[in-house]
Amino acid sequence: AQLAQGIRSDGLWHEGSIGYHFFAVRGMLPMVHALNRAGVQIDYSPMQAMFTSAWELIQPDYGLPSLNDGARENFERTLRDEYEQALALFPNVPSIDDPLAIFGRGNSLPAVLWGPKEIRNEGWVDVQSVHFDSTGLAALRSGPFDRRSMALVDYGDHGGYHGHYDKLGLTLWMQGKLAIREAGADGYGQAISEEFFRSTLAHSTVVVDGINQSIACGTSAYFDTDAGSTISAKVEDAYPGVTMRRLVH
Repeated sequence: AQLAQGIRSDGLWHEGSIGYHFFAVRGMLPMVHALNRAGVQIDYSPMQAMFTSAWELIQPDYGLPSLNDGARENFERTLRDEYEQALALFPNVPSIDDPLAIFGRGNSLPAVLWGPKEIRNEGWVDVQSVHFDSTGLAALRSGPFDRRSMALVDYGDHGGYHGHYDKLGLTLWMQGKLAIREAGADGYGQAISEEFFRSTLAHSTVVVDGINQSIACGTSAYFDTDAGSTISAKVEDAYPGVTMRRLVH
């Protein structure tokens, strides 16, 4: 059920959180490997997109966006073991073995048990601007990786319990430096987690009359990469009588 219903068509986890995206991955990987070893046939192919889509969201600091609740993830520090295990399931997929070739091999017991003996080391193809239309998320990029400018626009589903009131939220990197960031999350059980980190004020988006947005979902009117990268999105149900639009180019 998790494989069939939890993964959106663009490969991202349905809660819109990178932290919970990999929380799910870490639960699925040992089960899939165990079933394979026992000779039980299952269709785990949707998992491939969970790894390739995450790679397409890499930021200039090698981390992933801090969307909604969840732990911060980073290709250099937290994800090598998971990509080792994934490469055993999906060999010769560049966006799964590229992170290992760039940042090094995993060293946990599961990575050693399931990871391949060798990986390709043929250089890597840089990630480009991408639109995750099922999730409602666009990453716009320009410049070489070491001086990359990147804009991330979040306009999609709220994300259920782990969602934030952040429609049309913007994260911005300018020439490799973080200029506008998401608040991220601060765990659970503290008032600040509920009252600030999930609030509209904690995100770079529109606040009307000082109150949080309602649970909302926007739409994309335009995405193009022909002459630079452009995303246009709007939200009509965040505040009564208010239509919000954001154009990023």
